[in-house]
Amino acid sequence: MIKAVLDDAKAKHKDGSSQYFYQKNLFDKEIADARLDIQQGQASLNDALKEFEAAKSENQIKLDDALIEINNAEKQILEIEDGEWHVLDRNQHYGYVDYKGATDRMEAIAKVFPV
Repeated sequence: MIKAVLDDAKAKHKDGSSQYFYQKNLFDKEIADARLDIQQGQASLNDALKEFEAAKSENQIKLDDALIEINNAEKQILEIEDGEWHVLDRNQHYGYVDYKGATDRMEAIAKVFPV
C-alpha cells in the first residue's frame, strides 16, 4: 500500500514536473518573442523619430520663411494709404449722364425726321 502511494506520488511528481518544464519553456519562448517585438518596435520608433526630426527641421525653415513673408505682407498692408471716397450725385453718375445724352440725341434725330 505504501509502495502504491509512493508510486502514485512519483507519477504525479513526474507529470507535474514535465508540465512545469513545458509551461516554463512556453513562457520563455513567449518572453523571447515579446523582447524581439520590443526591439523591433524600438528600432521602428527610432527610424520614425529620425524621419520626424529631419522633416521637422526642413519644415521649420519653410515655416520661418512663410512667417517672414507674412510679416512683410502685413507691413505692406499697413503702408497702403487710406482710400478716398467719391460721392456722385445724379448729374455726375456715368449711367445717368449717358442716359441723358442718349435721350438728347434721340430728340435731335426726332427734330430732323419728325414722325
